[in-house]
Amino acid sequence: MADRVQFRRDLAVNWYAYNPILLEGEVAFDIDTDQYKVGDGVHNWRDLVYRGLPCVQQKGTSTTTPMSQKAVTDELTEMQAEIDALVAGAKMAVTVSPACIYKNAATEVTITATVSNVTPSEISIREDSQSGTVIATNTDARSVSIRKTYTLNDNQKSFFGLSTYKSININGSVNLQARYPIFYGFGRTAADIAVSGSRLSARTSATGSYPSVTAAEDGVNYYILVPTDIPALSSFTMGGAPYVMTSTTETIEGVTYRVYKSGAIYNTGAVVQVVAS
Repeated sequence: MADRVQFRRDLAVNWYAYNPILLEGEVAFDIDTDQYKVGDGVHNWRDLVYRGLPCVQQKGTSTTTPMSQKAVTDELTEMQAEIDALVAGAKMAVTVSPACIYKNAATEVTITATVSNVTPSEISIREDSQSGTVIATNTDARSVSIRKTYTLNDNQKSFFGLSTYKSININGSVNLQARYPIFYGFGRTAADIAVSGSRLSARTSATGSYPSVTAAEDGVNYYILVPTDIPALSSFTMGGAPYVMTSTTETIEGVTYRVYKSGAIYNTGAVVQVVAS
């Protein structure tokens, strides 16, 4: 049977600690890096240069370069963490408060992005698109928030929450709505009620129950003014019974409104509470 030769071998940390002088031509391997050194009979281990190339420690496209067990294990560990995140239901929630503001009126809003179930390495909020301006960012945190004032003349503005956990992107979005105000109340003309004390809070729908109002003078009508950037109303009731209102269109201070006017005229002390749909 032919003779077999076995080279010296040990972990890199042990070679460094022992620091032996290898014989001239003696080969010794690092078993954890797949590199080796060749002795000259004079220099200690630490003074000798490594020979050969180590296994790669990352993914790649080579079909011939070996990859170490460590690289494979690290990759599998990363993949398992991503799977665990997906199984746990990691998701992004983006909110804006208030959700609707008046058009052309400077209003402060709070935008918040929150990731559930995992802690991303980075989380940020951007305006208008996923590649838009970053307005808030945080690292190693589940949430980021910012208060900012906006004046909008369009119907909405978008915000995007972006986060990264391992190699997973967990994103979300929300729209800040903007509409002209809805007005309601008693008056002799539609313009009489187009004042701040007679408007509803900013909203995208005119349907629902309107607050009760009391006539402060004789000979007035009940009005609802709905801007044309909000869907029109089609029916009205009061106390469960049909309530008659005529409909016209009128421009007040540059804004076009659908003007709903009661068919009845009211005197001082009259109380009206309308439900519109």
